[in-house]
Amino acid sequence: MIPSKIKEKLRKLYHQIIDINDTPEKIALGMAIGIALGILPTFGMGIILAIGLAFLLKANRLSAILGTVIANPWIAPFFWM
Repeated sequence: MIPSKIKEKLRKLYHQIIDINDTPEKIALGMAIGIALGILPTFGMGIILAIGLAFLLKANRLSAILGTVIANPWIAPFFWM
């Protein structure tokens, strides 16, 4: 059973992701930044760099975070080869 505080935070995060109030160009730029930094070997700094770069380029920061999280698991095995 999930406690009500955690459940409410997850619901709020879900609505933030679904209700992104930004232009498609800014959302796509944020996702591109996130994916680009997700495939680079930044060793734990990818999300922080994605947020900073998205802020500088006026892109959507949430989509930059999601892009980093999506790209990283697919590329991580190649770092250890």
